[in-house]
Amino acid sequence: MYGKNYEVNLGKFGSEADSPFPAGVETTEFKVEAELKATHVPAASVEANFALRDFKRGGETLNTTVLAFKGVKTSVECGTVDETTTSTAVDALWLRNQEGALEAITDLPTVEKPLERKDLPFGAPLTVEGAVTSKSDIKISPVTKFDQLIRLKSWLESDVNAAAGWQVDIVTHAVDAEGKVLEGKDVTTRLVLGGASCSVPKDFVATEEDPVPTAVPAGYAAPAAPGESGTSPLGFTLLGAGALLAGGAAFVVRRRRHDH
Repeated sequence: MYGKNYEVNLGKFGSEADSPFPAGVETTEFKVEAELKATHVPAASVEANFALRDFKRGGETLNTTVLAFKGVKTSVECGTVDETTTSTAVDALWLRNQEGALEAITDLPTVEKPLERKDLPFGAPLTVEGAVTSKSDIKISPVTKFDQLIRLKSWLESDVNAAAGWQVDIVTHAVDAEGKVLEGKDVTTRLVLGGASCSVPKDFVATEEDPVPTAVPAGYAAPAAPGESGTSPLGFTLLGAGALLAGGAAFVVRRRRHDH
């Protein structure tokens, strides 16, 4: 789960010193489930802790953590056209603030009120030529639409879709030796953490009679090269049951080209 300067961490860690999570956060196994209920209704869920680390900060493990989620729980269920349910929750959230401290966020983000911060002291997955330092703007919000998921071509969709997860958008501004922002060299990073989805055709009827086909697609796309746009799934777990998939963590990195 690596970018050049970034790492997305999840799962258990051997000791607290090795953990990218704040003190007192017990690391847990990453849990993804996909199932067909007795009525053949597809459902999926994800439970995990996530931490985003910026290695260019250096120092001990916790100093490289710029964002941490504790107790992410997402779930989806697809019944009929009018019966899809989704849930996106988190127990606690930490974000490195302008002063450089990893701050506990008391007002957790919602669809109506995303968490937004500017000029935070961390960078991008890519190294930008000419940058001495950098600062980042961030927005964190729940996933509400299927199109928000970062998907491989094998990620199935149909007439009725449901999605859940946490979307993290980061815009990093490169800064030169004189403290000026380098124009045209912003790097935009999008992460989807705990992504889950399900899909059914519009004529689907919940029943115990007609079986739903099962498929388990999986894959990996290479990271984008500097100066290009692309997709780099990180720890992308795909479990299939009919037209249903559950994804753990993924991100996209885009670097804006400066047109002369």
